[in-house]
Amino acid sequence: MEDIFDKKIVSAPAPKSNIGIDQDDKVINKIVEKPDEENISSLTTVALERDLAYNQIDDMCSDSRIASILETYTEDVACIGPDGRVVYVDSTDSNVSKFVTHLLDSINIDKYIYSWAYSLIKYGDVYVRLYRKSELGENNTKSLNENVDIEYFNSKVDKYSDYCAQV
Repeated sequence: MEDIFDKKIVSAPAPKSNIGIDQDDKVINKIVEKPDEENISSLTTVALERDLAYNQIDDMCSDSRIASILETYTEDVACIGPDGRVVYVDSTDSNVSKFVTHLLDSINIDKYIYSWAYSLIKYGDVYVRLYRKSELGENNTKSLNENVDIEYFNSKVDKYSDYCAQV
């Protein structure tokens, strides 16, 4: 027990958590500084393979039995909740509930949730793009060469708008 009480305590900051998002712009800076043609072309290969898989799924869904099953699952997912909404918030903190309800209303989630759920059930993924406030006016495109354009936004200055769309 003596070794517990006679030790000096040194404080250290908690390590930065990895949430899977490039918050320090490491990826974009690496691409802008030195574009690697091989890695960029591998991204297009992945996209082509995904398109092939989507086409195969579309062919399977031409069967009326599979199409009706997809619609049934989607209707079960996108059913109306107790307050007349499809997507709603249930929180013990009323401020959290009000804020998230405001976000859901501003993005019109109830309008889009059926098509998003259908895509998620059908393809196994859905891509929803969030737009920045400056995207409606200012051009943020940086040209690396003739083939690659990268859009870069400063997340500290350019906040997201209240608009999103499925892509």
